[in-house]
Amino acid sequence: MGLRKLSKALKEGLPAPCYYIHSTDRFFTNRTIQRIRALVPETEIDLSLFVFDMSSSERPADFNQVLDTANTAGFFQNRKFILLLNFQSSRKKEKEAIYSYLKSPSPLSTVVLFSEKPPDENIKSLLQNECIINLDLGQKELRQWIKGI
Repeated sequence: MGLRKLSKALKEGLPAPCYYIHSTDRFFTNRTIQRIRALVPETEIDLSLFVFDMSSSERPADFNQVLDTANTAGFFQNRKFILLLNFQSSRKKEKEAIYSYLKSPSPLSTVVLFSEKPPDENIKSLLQNECIINLDLGQKELRQWIKGI
């Protein structure tokens, strides 16, 4: 179910202002990042795709930089993609800043939160159900995915 939801969103160019994608399998997370990268023309990657790793060693020094990036218009007026990896490692203050942003997100950006854990109640209440995507596959879904390769 999660892979279908993700494929549909990617075919539409990730039109929603925010997505929460969770999986304990790094393969599916990395593959999703590659597919999002493919949505951006190669000549615009540096101006339209921003990746921030929230793990302790890779955390941005100033989280306001992330929000400023999301709220700033794109150079070519194309949609910008802000990817927050390891969102489960975010500090309370950073999560609260994201919750605040999600109440009034920029229409010019898509923020994708990647986490190893399912969303908390705040995320569930702020995002539509189709914007929360679980990439952990059950046995039946895994068989279907393997057959589709």
